[in-house]
Amino acid sequence: MGNEQQRSGTSYEPNAVFVEPFDRALPGDGRAGTSSAAQLTPPSLGTRQFHLPAAVPDFTGREPELRQMIELLRTGGETVGVSALRGMGGVGKTTLARRAVHMVAGQFPDARIELDLQGVSDAALTPSAAMGHIIHAFHPDEKLPDPPALSDRYLTVLKDKQALILLDNAKNEEQVRPLITAPPPVRFIVTSRKALRLDGVVPIRLDVLPIGEAVGLLGTITGEKGTPEELLTVAGLCGRLPLALRVAGSFLRAYENWSVQKYITALQDESKRFELLKGATSAHDVGAVLALSARELVRENAERARRWQLLSVFPADFDAPAAAAVWDLPADGERDTAENELTALLGRSLVHYNTGTGRYSLHELMRPIARDVFAYVEGHPLRADSANRVAAAEQLFAGFYGRVLEAADDLYREGNDNVQRGLTLFDRESVNIRHGHAWARRNRNSVPVTAKLCRDYSCNGARVIDLRLNARERIDWFEEAITACQELGDRRGEGAALGNLGNSWGDRGDAKKAITFHEQHLAIAREIGDRRGEGAALGNLGIMCAVLGETQTAITFHEQHLAIAREIGYRQGEAIANWNCARSLVDLGENQAAIPFAERSLAFYESIGHPCVEKDRQTLARWRAAGALPAGTPNNTESIQPLVSTEQTAVPAAESVSRDSGCHIGTVNDERIRAWFEAVKFGPNLTQLQIFWCVGQVEREAIESAGPALGLDKLKAKLRKLNPRFHFQRLPTNPHYLCEAFENVDGCFDKEPFHTQAWSDEEREQRLRVEVNKRGDPRWMPKARRALWYVERFLTATGRLPDITLLPTNDSEMGD
Repeated sequence: MGNEQQRSGTSYEPNAVFVEPFDRALPGDGRAGTSSAAQLTPPSLGTRQFHLPAAVPDFTGREPELRQMIELLRTGGETVGVSALRGMGGVGKTTLARRAVHMVAGQFPDARIELDLQGVSDAALTPSAAMGHIIHAFHPDEKLPDPPALSDRYLTVLKDKQALILLDNAKNEEQVRPLITAPPPVRFIVTSRKALRLDGVVPIRLDVLPIGEAVGLLGTITGEKGTPEELLTVAGLCGRLPLALRVAGSFLRAYENWSVQKYITALQDESKRFELLKGATSAHDVGAVLALSARELVRENAERARRWQLLSVFPADFDAPAAAAVWDLPADGERDTAENELTALLGRSLVHYNTGTGRYSLHELMRPIARDVFAYVEGHPLRADSANRVAAAEQLFAGFYGRVLEAADDLYREGNDNVQRGLTLFDRESVNIRHGHAWARRNRNSVPVTAKLCRDYSCNGARVIDLRLNARERIDWFEEAITACQELGDRRGEGAALGNLGNSWGDRGDAKKAITFHEQHLAIAREIGDRRGEGAALGNLGIMCAVLGETQTAITFHEQHLAIAREIGYRQGEAIANWNCARSLVDLGENQAAIPFAERSLAFYESIGHPCVEKDRQTLARWRAAGALPAGTPNNTESIQPLVSTEQTAVPAAESVSRDSGCHIGTVNDERIRAWFEAVKFGPNLTQLQIFWCVGQVEREAIESAGPALGLDKLKAKLRKLNPRFHFQRLPTNPHYLCEAFENVDGCFDKEPFHTQAWSDEEREQRLRVEVNKRGDPRWMPKARRALWYVERFLTATGRLPDITLLPTNDSEMGD
């Protein structure tokens, strides 16, 4: 931890060489076992030139920085400058510097001196005062000369001395530069919150502790209190800042009536966090230590402090254009201006910069300091309007990230390499995008522009959020968008939002509810003459009917979608309708009739370089094989293509689409599955088609016995008979959706075992994200999400949690 306390009002005796250090009663930033206490014991403190506080005995981490410092001090002739890259007090600059001094103590027999320059206080030492302190270390009773001769005397005293001087808490280059002019063998270590640009100084910038070292530090302080998971959470809430970790650990050690979980709950309240991170002395008051940098900024540059305040609206990292947006900079030269301002704040260690991503951020504990920055200078005129400024910045923030989401969606729609670029853009800005939408929802009744924002977030980013948000999130977004569109009188937007809401309910596993929203979308589209919207609604109705086993009805809807797409020249819609027609025909066992539809769809996706192309080629190859149609056989498209009706077919009521209200048992075509199985050469490994056949048997037995559990047991027995090497835990009880899951998830079951407890939306989404990234096919995500949701929903309803592991000896045997 750095020696960061404000020292205003401290008096310095003429012969004082060492400014009294802070109370170090708390355990140090240490890794237990890295070195013994004996190795850290300093030499005799009987003389003033050796008046240096002891190093902490259990120093934690910092090996690369410490190794670099030791190398420079032992072999170089240079000054070592230590500053905090990530911009705050409490990061451990002084602790690291003291550690280095004690490790090389034997090389500096003449003096090892620490002097606090008080750079963030109202009483920062002048260079002359600092020189006087160091001279008195060697000659306590000497009368100091006037300033013009003081520098010469300072250099004379240090000449040929094997001395190491730690200049702690430097204010700026002007304060330090005169002090480091003494030539070798004298060495200096300088610590500062600012990035010092000094000739001959090697900068070593400190970040917060890596997560492993942060948890290790907490563990050395708390002892056996707290599980690793709990300590990990505490470390995150402390922002991995050594000072905050030390205070938190000492609190937990001192108060046995506070469990770690109770402390975590209290620490999660940001308004009370600094109260819980306040130690026994002002040096261990995290809020006060961090506020020193804020106060200095306000006093030196109020306009820059205002801009820093507005950065507090960012919940995650950001780039220069985003900063320019919340600062409301003019378009001309806004990026350059933003970069210059961010560089200045970086120099003060008030923002972080990640060289790998090229993005900036505020430390978690610094964000509330920035939000109330003008409160740290009493009576400052800019404090009164702080709340209004931040509110205006939040609105600019929400508008900016709405446009970012739209840009990501536009990239995705362009196809080819831009598909992944669009998804990558969303992933990079996901936290900010979600935060912007949440702000718009939260302020719906107080800020007029929020209705437009709620509409635009959902409608302009529909394709990307369909792949990147879980179904529960999307339902919330689209419900808000529907209300917003109704307020704005935007019927087209309302229809689109209704369609997207239907898709989201379909992904949640409620096809009936999805159909009601698609029906509403269809009605609006026909009312306003939105042919493209009408086609989309028909296609979505077809998908839901297929889910419920109404395959012939599904084909009718897909044919109408296809006719509209051809009429308006919408090629992507035509490709979608073609593929859906093909899938439904395959469901009916009409593989040869399905192939021309699939080929036309595949041709379009090949033309735009969509990442699903290879997967679709494999699917088409399987359909050809199952239909006994050799690859490359010419197709008479006109003779096998079903008629595409242009008439509007009445949409069946949602209640009449499904044959039953439970798990839709009876929708799997057992004869088709048996035919598939018989067409496959039996091999040493269980294939997907064999699983389909077993599922069909279970379906029939479950219907006859009215007991899915009995059918499940028989399924297990049949699977074991086919391949004894399979490992079984629990299997889903819903035959239809087990079948669908194997078809859509494509290996998720055999590679990723389910949890032994029901998933949260976030857990499910994370696992699905891993799987879809493996396949490189964004279209896979909605199907996989829906299939897994069906399986889990049914299992939860029947009291059987989803925990299935199917491990074939050869993954290649598991098809799409």
